[in-house]
Amino acid sequence: QARAATVVSQIGLIPALRSQLTGQTPSAAIQAYSEAIADLFNLNDEITSGSGDPALSDEVRTLGAISRAKDQASQQRAILYAALIESAANDPAALADAGGLQALTTAAELEQADLMAFQASATPVEQDAFLSTVASPEVDTAQLLGNFISQAQNLQDVKNLSPKGSAVITPATAPDLWYHAMTDTIDRMRTIELQVAGGIVARSTMLQQGARESATLAGAVTAGVLLLVLIATLIVARSLVEPLRRLQADALEVASIRLPSRVAELSQSAEPDVSRGVEPIGVDSTDEIGRVARAFDQVHQEAVRLAGNEALLRGNVSAMFISLSRRSVPLIDRLTRMIDELEQNEDDPDRLSSLFAMDHLVTRMRRNSENLLVLAGEEPVRKWSEPVPLADVARAATSEIEQYGRIVLNIQPGIVVSGQAAADVVHLLAEIIENATMFSPRDTPVQLTGQEVSTGGVLLEVSDAGIGIPPTRLAEMNWRFDNPPLVDVSVSRHMGLFAVSRLAARHGVRVRLQAAAPQGVSALVWLPASLTGRESRRYIDRRSRQLAKESFTVLGLGGRRLAGRAGAD
Repeated sequence: QARAATVVSQIGLIPALRSQLTGQTPSAAIQAYSEAIADLFNLNDEITSGSGDPALSDEVRTLGAISRAKDQASQQRAILYAALIESAANDPAALADAGGLQALTTAAELEQADLMAFQASATPVEQDAFLSTVASPEVDTAQLLGNFISQAQNLQDVKNLSPKGSAVITPATAPDLWYHAMTDTIDRMRTIELQVAGGIVARSTMLQQGARESATLAGAVTAGVLLLVLIATLIVARSLVEPLRRLQADALEVASIRLPSRVAELSQSAEPDVSRGVEPIGVDSTDEIGRVARAFDQVHQEAVRLAGNEALLRGNVSAMFISLSRRSVPLIDRLTRMIDELEQNEDDPDRLSSLFAMDHLVTRMRRNSENLLVLAGEEPVRKWSEPVPLADVARAATSEIEQYGRIVLNIQPGIVVSGQAAADVVHLLAEIIENATMFSPRDTPVQLTGQEVSTGGVLLEVSDAGIGIPPTRLAEMNWRFDNPPLVDVSVSRHMGLFAVSRLAARHGVRVRLQAAAPQGVSALVWLPASLTGRESRRYIDRRSRQLAKESFTVLGLGGRRLAGRAGAD
């Protein structure tokens, strides 16, 4: 492109070059034009530098050869024409000038060399076209005249050497005869040059079209290959994504549904089966994704096995709790009966007070033993077929704590609690009341109130004037009441809280802790309507006759014990 731009710029300077050469010597004009034409020859030689086509390269060499031969012929025409004019006008011996003859001879020799190069690279068709085109009397005349003049010493010798049958050459006719003869030769050579150039253009056009078609074909093939690659990539990606999605969905299902339900099943089962297998993830391939799925199945199986072992261990611990409680409860009952007998036969107030204190400790021991049954999930030992008045339940719960004298009862009369749940309600209230007395000043009362609510059921409230509970801890305890924890090390530190939550969950009781005004904590216990009711008239009459004797005996305390305690106090 740079050489083409140079050639174009030089062609644009030709009019100015002609003006500059006006009045200059012929040799200067020939030299100036030759330099301008040389760049064009160089440009022609580089036409096929990047084509890689041998036929086009031969055509370009043929064009360069015929173009240079034509240029040498043009230089001969200019050199000899100028010399003939100068010789005829001024110096008849100018033709013998060594420089002129030498330049003419050199141009003729270069022309022959270029024509030989043309013959070597041209096709047979181009050679035949050259022979048929560059053949005429004018060409022959120009060739003979050139040969004769190059051998002559002056114009007179040219006349003497005129060929037989040819026109007589005189100094006046020689310039025009030479110019017209060489011009005809140059035009014929230009005809061949244009034919070769046309062949180059045709060949280049064909190569360009072929390159365009090849590029189009290559583009189409490339696009097809890319489309195939894209389809193959989509197929491979789909084959990877689908198992991955299935693996993700099944893994999430295992983590959020299958495993928790299996763990819950094992936890609730009396004899958990840890040998049962797990449902595998629905990826059956043998590639890396399939191996990951199998590894996850192994993790799932191991998690189930550990959960089963934990359930077995928890079952064993529960069995130990039940065994320990069942061993302790009869002994506690015997001790209670012994203390009752001693209380009945004792008249000394001091000793009776000590027996009452022992009786209280035994009662607390019994409650702690029953806590073990609650931890193990066992049903209460004490159950009754008939309802128990709520007031008796509250008094029984009060009698099971150490500081029973601080409790102030305000229970709505006429309310009864189901006999099947009475013992658990006593246990639940005793834990809450004891907690209220332990975390409040010993000289302050603890209020226990109970009444029916319009929405159904009975609401019991235990309020103290203690130090209170931080809001975060209060929220945590309320959450524990609704979500009873499993048996772990935290149960040993908060056994009462665990027992209350388990007992409440067993009967649908709701327990809530809230801050009391102006200080302390208020525990709200809601007994559902299924556990409570109103006393019938016949039941009230019968209970009024047997209340002093039976109410506390039913709850494991004894009427005499409460009366004795009142007297001791």
